Amino acid sequence: MTPDWGMRRELMSQSNTTRLDEALTSAHYIGTLLRI
Repeated sequence: MTPDWGMRRELMSQSNTTRLDEALTSAHYIGTLLRI
């Protein structure tokens, strides 16, 4: 994830933000498992 993700997210619509947050959370969770 990029450091400026929070800034980009604020520019998006609420519905898109929710979907992206879900995708990023899943991706982050999978990435953490892979690192372990």
